[in-house]
Amino acid sequence: MRAIERLSPALIAQIAAGEVVERPAAAVKELVENSLDAGAQEIVVHLAEGGIRLIRVEDDGHGIPRDELTLALTSHATSKIRDLGELEQVRSLGFRGEALASIAAIADVRVLARTAAATEGWMVRASGGRIESPEPAARTPGCTITVEELYAHTPARRKFLKSAATEFGHCDEALRRLALARPDVGWKLHHNGRLVRHWAACALPARIRDVMGEDFAAAALPLEFSAGGLTLRGVIGRPAAAKGARDDQYVYVNGRFVRDRVLSHAIRQAYQDVLHHERHPVYVLYLELDPAQVDVNVHPAKTEVRFRESGAIHRFVFQALQQTLAATMPGQGDGALVSATPQAAGSLGAGPLGAGPTASGGAGGVGDAGFAAQAAVGQAGSDVSTGWRPPGQPAWSRQGAWPLRQAESHYALLFGVPGAPSVPDLPAPSAGAGRPAAAPAPGWPGGQRSSDAAAAAGLTSARQFAPDPPAAGEDPVLPPLGFALAQLHGIYILAQNAQGLIIVDMHAAHERVVYERLKAAFGEQGLPSQPLLLPRTMAVTTLEAAAIEEFADVFGPLGFDLALLGPETAAIRAVPMLIDEQASAHLVRELLTELREFGASRVLTERRDALLAGFACHGAVRANRQLTVPEMNALLRDMERSERADQCNHGRPTWRQLGLTELDRLFLRGE
Repeated sequence: MRAIERLSPALIAQIAAGEVVERPAAAVKELVENSLDAGAQEIVVHLAEGGIRLIRVEDDGHGIPRDELTLALTSHATSKIRDLGELEQVRSLGFRGEALASIAAIADVRVLARTAAATEGWMVRASGGRIESPEPAARTPGCTITVEELYAHTPARRKFLKSAATEFGHCDEALRRLALARPDVGWKLHHNGRLVRHWAACALPARIRDVMGEDFAAAALPLEFSAGGLTLRGVIGRPAAAKGARDDQYVYVNGRFVRDRVLSHAIRQAYQDVLHHERHPVYVLYLELDPAQVDVNVHPAKTEVRFRESGAIHRFVFQALQQTLAATMPGQGDGALVSATPQAAGSLGAGPLGAGPTASGGAGGVGDAGFAAQAAVGQAGSDVSTGWRPPGQPAWSRQGAWPLRQAESHYALLFGVPGAPSVPDLPAPSAGAGRPAAAPAPGWPGGQRSSDAAAAAGLTSARQFAPDPPAAGEDPVLPPLGFALAQLHGIYILAQNAQGLIIVDMHAAHERVVYERLKAAFGEQGLPSQPLLLPRTMAVTTLEAAAIEEFADVFGPLGFDLALLGPETAAIRAVPMLIDEQASAHLVRELLTELREFGASRVLTERRDALLAGFACHGAVRANRQLTVPEMNALLRDMERSERADQCNHGRPTWRQLGLTELDRLFLRGE
């Protein structure tokens, strides 16, 4: 048995280096963070062979005095903290005093620095943990650290490095994270003698666009929220911009890039209503809070944190993102979004990211000028006549009450939209299912008249969406989703707007509209109920019959009226409004299953949205159901009024834009 002995300082440093410097990118990160802590405004990074052969970081910070150069390469020597109190509220990126010593233990290092007060610079060399005496060297104020032959003194570790191209990719990603954290700093990255990155100091929106690319910026929604000493700002991608991998996800806590399960879960939960299956959202978010409320001394890599009030942090982040995603509706442009409410527009407009959801050639671009939608969110059959109109546009573009036939003729003459003169100007439909069948109308199965069918499907009356006629000399202004042209294969609605052709998945779009209405109604006073003229009977099992008796108080808030007629038979006497009567038995069985498995409390709280999403799916118009032009227009207007209307409840897109330029390319026009 071997005796216990103290390890040599060099071996201790090499062991520690395995945690701090796992690959060249980690060394780049540590060195650049030191430059940022030193107040640098310009940082230049040179790499050779992905950082394996060479890493050089140059900055214009405050430098290192001659008498501190040797100490800077010593383990646990730092200028960032002095005592436990400062450790508990760290404000700098570095604080452990391990990075330079760890790098010097496994590579050949040169540190050349000069302070503003010094007349000359000084350089110190270190190799394998051995530190030489400083010697004079020429340099302007700042610091240059050169690392050659990484892992030269730990060759076994070097064998685990990947190819130079792979290691450079990790170094590039590390610099992207740092550049996003500090837009006020200019950055240059050279690889093998070639300049590959150059980001000048700028405002945050420009830095996000420069680093993340134009596509990311065009799909980004800016946000800024503050509450209880917490501030969250940044940009989040629209659900349609989600990716199949966890790329383009950046979260910063007090300026430090972190990976945290609490924050990741809150973000994922905020997107659950609009994200499709295994897609992952994209975002760049900056959380600021009292440093005493977060512990960054969790791991030597300093990318993990712990919050003292993790529950409060989770709720704050979740609500901020959820409100931003909810406060959007279709706007002008290709997939553009505009703010749904003045309150949301105000909260999004504050701060350095620009004035709210804005436009670049349309809407929604980061930091560009845009406009807020003027929309009234109405229920089906309401008399609300106000609608979408960009500020400064003529009053005729408001959605006013106009006779249906006259409106359709106006559409046909003004926009080339075919009218539907066979559809009469009908009164509001009678409530309830089981009403007497009306005379069959063209295109509608089951003998329902078109306006009755629209109401049964939950579509707002088409009468309230006809525009006032334009004044003399004024150009027509189309709503964001335009006006309907036709229905394709009973699945898609084709519409014309100012940019070109809109294609709408009618079931997915209507599903979102119904879902948002159900959520709003449930939050106010429970789902409105629709009594059935003739109750529907359904066979039930013993367990289902017991659940009907046990949870009798739950069905009312959900819009159902159930009663047991016998040990194996139940009657459905009322169903929620907007829900297809034919699907009522299936929905009741699903509801009973949920109640037996999760209980009434969870069904009405955490399981509520999933339950309402199922209701909405069964209440939405189905494929192959023929809609008239007024009904299609009514759905388009409802989409413009609904939150999260770009995606259905399962995260699929509800509409797509084909611009005139894209259509011209398809037909080689102008070539």
